[in-house]
Amino acid sequence: MYLPNELVAEILCYTGASALVKCSQVNNCWNDLSKIRYVWEFKEVYGKENIKDKNLKGISHVHTLNLCMTEVKDVRVLAHIYSLNIYWSKVVDVSALGQVHTLCLYDIRIVDVSALGRVHTLDICGTDVVDASALLGAHTLNLSSTSIPEISTLGGPNNNCPGWTKVHTLSLNSTTLTDVRLLAYIHTLNIRNTRVVDISALNQVHTLDLNETDVADVSALSQVHTLDLKDTEVVDVWSLTQVHTLDLKRTKVKDVSALGQVHTLNLDRSLNRDKDIVHVSALGQVHTLYLSGTEVLDVSALGQVHTLDLSWTKMEDVSALGHVHTLNLSWTKVVDVNNLGQVHTLNLSWTKVVDVNNLGQVHTLDLHNTNIDDVCSLGRVHTLSVSKTNIVDISSLGHVHTLALSKTKVTDVRTLAHVHTLYLYANRCSRC
Repeated sequence: MYLPNELVAEILCYTGASALVKCSQVNNCWNDLSKIRYVWEFKEVYGKENIKDKNLKGISHVHTLNLCMTEVKDVRVLAHIYSLNIYWSKVVDVSALGQVHTLCLYDIRIVDVSALGRVHTLDICGTDVVDASALLGAHTLNLSSTSIPEISTLGGPNNNCPGWTKVHTLSLNSTTLTDVRLLAYIHTLNIRNTRVVDISALNQVHTLDLNETDVADVSALSQVHTLDLKDTEVVDVWSLTQVHTLDLKRTKVKDVSALGQVHTLNLDRSLNRDKDIVHVSALGQVHTLYLSGTEVLDVSALGQVHTLDLSWTKMEDVSALGHVHTLNLSWTKVVDVNNLGQVHTLNLSWTKVVDVNNLGQVHTLDLHNTNIDDVCSLGRVHTLSVSKTNIVDISSLGHVHTLALSKTKVTDVRTLAHVHTLYLYANRCSRC
């Protein structure tokens, strides 16, 4: 739907302070922005030709401002914005933005950030910055894809390193980082896609992302709370028994018998050539378990798992999983689901399941692209997807809260007047 520019401007002028305004259409009506100073957030403002410094002077009371592909020569008009996101834009001098709370200067050709040391959350990903020594006061700092040559000022306890920083969360993704010894006291650290190999000094880090590195030895990381090892060379994980959240997606780890105390464990092999996870009997106490694409066949020990993903496996017998809270069986060989009536959230999309008469108490049920043609027993399901199925009679679904009927043969939806959210994409409804 297209709205005239005059109407869009009028809507903006009278929008309440808590509104989220998506300004994808209003590029041609920014002659006077002073009237919309009470709008809480402009989601995105496009067009460098249309946004001028003089047009921005009236929005000092805006809470959150995102400027994409704009040209701002004088950023002083933005100094009072609480959260400011400027990306793919032309900005030369950012010295006036030192009081902004959250600042993102993504992919902008700036070099000098010395005035931004007191910004709470600072993202200068993809900029030309080479000296980050002035940024020691930031709480959250993203230096990904920059040319920072060394990080001697970004770590170390106060009594050992004069350049001690208060940085809590630090991202050095896709940098030339090799030595991480001075980062041992960072709380949340992202060094994915770097040349780091020796991470023995990081045993006190709370959350650590080593995705896409050549790290192989993780024996020193037993105290890390949340550990991402996707696409690494790790094979031995016996030392990680106390890790709370562990991501081993797309790794070569085969023996997971020591990981039974991990809270959240990702063993997804859906994109691996080797589907090497077979034995999971020791993982019965794991809270959230992802086994998508593995060779697992026996899941009888997993009946107490809270959230279980078995998609893209060869699973057939799931009779032991009746007490699982959230269960994903999409793209499996499952046919009999009579024992799953107590599951809260169940995904059976792209399976050969036909009989769903016992699933009437399930809260959220996905039957997308199945051969289901009878849904008379599913009237009490809260959220139901029967898109791309053979159903025709939907008279029993009038009290479903959220219903997806896309790409079905349903033509009469008059009985769905009380459905809260209804999806009818690519349907030929003659009676709506």
